[in-house]
Amino acid sequence: RRKEVAVESISVGASVSCCVSLKGEVFVWGYSVESPIPKRVKEISSEFFRAARTDADGKLLVLSGSSQDVYRWTIPDNEEDGEVTEEKKEEKDPMERIEELRGKRCVEMDGDNHFLVATATGEVFAWGENAYGQLGLGDDKYCDFPVKVELREPIVAVAVSECHSIALSSSGKMYAWGSGEQGRLGLGHDRDAPIPSPVAGLDSVVVRHIAAGKFNSGAVGSKGGVYIWGAGNSRQLGFKGEDPSYFHTHMKPFKIETLSGISCHSLAIGSRHVLVATTDGKVWSWGNNDFGQLGYEQSQEDLDSCDNWDYYCPGPKEVKVSAKGKVSEVYAGTDISFALMQNGKIYGWGSGETHQLANEDNGFDDEFYPVEIKFMMGAKPIKMMSLAGTNCVAICEDGLAYGWGWDIGETPTLVKDVADLKSKVSIVAVGVSDVVYAC
Repeated sequence: RRKEVAVESISVGASVSCCVSLKGEVFVWGYSVESPIPKRVKEISSEFFRAARTDADGKLLVLSGSSQDVYRWTIPDNEEDGEVTEEKKEEKDPMERIEELRGKRCVEMDGDNHFLVATATGEVFAWGENAYGQLGLGDDKYCDFPVKVELREPIVAVAVSECHSIALSSSGKMYAWGSGEQGRLGLGHDRDAPIPSPVAGLDSVVVRHIAAGKFNSGAVGSKGGVYIWGAGNSRQLGFKGEDPSYFHTHMKPFKIETLSGISCHSLAIGSRHVLVATTDGKVWSWGNNDFGQLGYEQSQEDLDSCDNWDYYCPGPKEVKVSAKGKVSEVYAGTDISFALMQNGKIYGWGSGETHQLANEDNGFDDEFYPVEIKFMMGAKPIKMMSLAGTNCVAICEDGLAYGWGWDIGETPTLVKDVADLKSKVSIVAVGVSDVVYAC
């Protein structure tokens, strides 16, 4: 009997095709295997595989495997006094395998003061700071190692900010927990929630992307609509005009009508600003603009429409990122923004104070317009990035990691501790003091 299978990768040869499912199962079909429909290769289905390839003549199946080990890299502390001696190095290995996640196929990770990891089987593990119940374990105790979070259904995506966490289920439903300040959990109140609770008001929406900011959370629906909730004091909620109610806190999700007619596929939320990436490869932003994190300066029309345009943008406005390509993903930090292009380049704008814009030619000043983040000669195109606090890490197509920022370096530099693992990194999550890699 046929069944639906979620596929992670696929390869087509001259006479045989193959694919790998999200569960690590390998399927083949075609002339060489005498099967017109995919059939599972049972002899290798118990292993973890990230990719499958056929050779030129279509007769061989070449598999690349991975145990999906997860490592924690301690970000160097530039404020430590004294020379780093061998004794200090031995006190804590900068690259540490997280044994509790060994063999888990991690499909999604996010971090700040705490970390969440989602596995291919729909489980979620959490560790780190927990003063507001942001680990979802029912208490407020700090946890130094991953612990499974009990959720009602399989989870496919997670997102965190400093004091709260959100998750997306395989059915398109959202859950939130942690600090409820300013309604950022979307539960209809501002109380803390120490265990995952369903986000209110999205029953009729199938969510496909989620994001968490300092005082806001957001979602993109399957039809491209954007929903947001939480603080509105810096116009994060996307309203246009000067009605005082536009600055109020919203404790339940609502659709941003000022984006009507614009189909979005993802969003990112910073401390007080919001970015969305559209299906046609563009970026729109709104909210606070103290450091240029919106990607543009005010025009006369903007000044006429809003008394405080120096501080925020009254509703979504398009960001002119680059004329050389389309945007595939957006990322937001405290007062900084990034766009990953389809060609693998990264552009950034906003606060330059933490060196996260890697723009030493401009004295690390704030940037009100997107600037390209320059990587070292020979670096492969970027496939993803992550940022938190004052640091950034990007993963290239060859699985190497490059880091930059206040503690790591003024320009993107190869993370040697990761390169020494001799394993390709597939996912990265940057926290305030640690970076977590899945290989």
